[in-house]
Amino acid sequence: MKVNFEVCEYNVEKSGKCIICNKQIKIKEKFYQTLNPFNKNKNGETKSREEIYNELKEQVKEWRLKPIIHRKCEK
Repeated sequence: MKVNFEVCEYNVEKSGKCIICNKQIKIKEKFYQTLNPFNKNKNGETKSREEIYNELKEQVKEWRLKPIIHRKCEK
């Protein structure tokens, strides 16, 4: 049996210059979690949609603060 859970997601992008090669770049990233009975908060309760989106917002804030690097320059 296949069960599909609702996906809560943010698609975000940022642009700027790569800190290694100094070329202009635009990076896209997808942050997501599913709304399901196995996704629990610190209290052991199932996360609400609001809790999930608040966590995703925090992840996006942290990601935006990281320097921009081309994938090929990371290696």
